[in-house]
Amino acid sequence: MEHQGVLAVISGFSGAGKGTVMKALLEGYDQYALSISATTREPRPGEENGREYFFVSEPEFEEMIKKGALIEYARYVNHYYGTPRAYVESKLAEGKDVLLEIEIQGALKVKEQFPEALLVFLVPPSAAELKERLSGRGTETEEVIEKRLKRAAEEAEGMASYEYILVNDKVEDCTARLHALIQSQHYRTSACRELIRRMEEEKEWLTVNLPGNSQGEDGYITIEGQGNIHDKLINLLKGTKERVYMSASSACISSFADILEELSAEGRKVVVITDGPSEVAGA
Repeated sequence: MEHQGVLAVISGFSGAGKGTVMKALLEGYDQYALSISATTREPRPGEENGREYFFVSEPEFEEMIKKGALIEYARYVNHYYGTPRAYVESKLAEGKDVLLEIEIQGALKVKEQFPEALLVFLVPPSAAELKERLSGRGTETEEVIEKRLKRAAEEAEGMASYEYILVNDKVEDCTARLHALIQSQHYRTSACRELIRRMEEEKEWLTVNLPGNSQGEDGYITIEGQGNIHDKLINLLKGTKERVYMSASSACISSFADILEELSAEGRKVVVITDGPSEVAGA
């Protein structure tokens, strides 16, 4: 069944492994797309517009804000960063599951505009493990590490706003759990509106009289043999109903196949319920 993609918002402490897990998802499965942020900062060596970021000028960014072209945005160290709405919506419409890595406040803003978005917070197994991971990078001073740990303590207060918490103990295990979690969202009731609509249209089919039952309510007809089938159909179709349900044994289906074709040509919809495979004319 074709479906809209899922918007998965991933947050977590610095050192929780968000980037590593998301990279594993993108490399391991082809249904994901990584949301690309817009920024007003200058590209760094090796960065390309539309790959790492959409690089725009400050006036352009502020125009995007005015037009509502950003799902969320913030300003850090004299530069704007934000999530372009058009890119995310186009990928979702293609059926791609979009991954958006963002901090807590931004995640909550996304949830306001996309109520069906999935909010997941990644954490390490323990605070000690988090400190070890940050120290193991070898790229930051003790002072920076302490600031990141302090920041993690503050962010922990917002974890309850998320729908799911995943412990990133092993990258491959966490990746598999996150993938399963995102895919499960395709089967939420809210994600199956088209299926529900079709089932609502066909709900009478679920309660149709089965072969051998007596004449049902108006609009139903039970065919127990070949006699007088044509007259029964004509009489029934004199009413205003455009869709008619019949039950019949599979043995007599062939005897009124020509009638079904005639009704189909007239735009009538006839659903035949049998004790064997069903046939639908004009459906």
